[in-house]
Amino acid sequence: MTEVYRLSLRGLTTQDLRALSPNWVSFALLWMVRTLRFELTTLAGIPLFDHLDEVAYESIPEASRNALRAMETACQAAGLMRRCCYRSPIIAPGPGDFGLIFSASDGRITVNLHAQWQRHTSPMTVVGTIVASSRLGNGGWLISSNTAWWSLDPPPNTERRHDPNWSPEELLAQHQRWLSERNVEATPIDRAQLLDEQATREREFLQMMIDRGILVPMTEQELNRLLRQMNAEASQSLHNDSSALTRLKQVESASALTMIILVLLSGFMTTIPAAMMQRGAALFMFVWLGLTIARRMMTRSARSRAPTNSHARTR
Repeated sequence: MTEVYRLSLRGLTTQDLRALSPNWVSFALLWMVRTLRFELTTLAGIPLFDHLDEVAYESIPEASRNALRAMETACQAAGLMRRCCYRSPIIAPGPGDFGLIFSASDGRITVNLHAQWQRHTSPMTVVGTIVASSRLGNGGWLISSNTAWWSLDPPPNTERRHDPNWSPEELLAQHQRWLSERNVEATPIDRAQLLDEQATREREFLQMMIDRGILVPMTEQELNRLLRQMNAEASQSLHNDSSALTRLKQVESASALTMIILVLLSGFMTTIPAAMMQRGAALFMFVWLGLTIARRMMTRSARSRAPTNSHARTR
């Protein structure tokens, strides 16, 4: 993995802090922290990645999908199609962050929907954001956003319109009008290149933040502390899963035992009671099968969330 970075307030101007703050109280607190040169607790590590890993839509957690539901509806109403989904490479405790990429049939407009967990709140909440973009023939980009981070000055090759009050529908309509007003023709993006183009844009934005000092390299101690926290949370989750699996296994065994007893008893009964016993055995057989399938799915899910220490750093 490449260098891992963390957020630092020292690279943000007062105007940046005001744009990023949801209210004046938050702005005053952030301004004070920056002025006193305090550093925020490291909640996430951000690698300067060169690619994004595609995932199936069904693998995205339901809470993340729900956060993007209204934006998906707006994209579909605007004639855009969902082309691919990806997992953000952010290194952080808790659920992962995910993105959806939509595009127009002619490839001139691309829309990124991103479900990001707010790890500074308790309990954590997930927030959806939307960014529309078009690649110009001169190599630059047009960006329309209601996302706080796009209130910062964009990279040199990017023109940006930003309004935090835009609804998804308003943002998409505005971007289409803006594109039609331009003298420079937008360059279509092939569907097969959408994920690579998204990775390139995000990398350029991260590089801009690094150049401004908004993102600074994490120390080995900071990264290891973050990884330990992730492993501790994953281990707790596995422990909870183990307890649930144990209880499920007990109910599964009880269902199988009841089924066997009913089958055996039916052999000593007259016709009508025996038929009732057999029907009961059949019912418990279906219960047992359902519990067995559920247990195996839970086991597979728990194994997929097993903690790993794969976040090695290369310089």
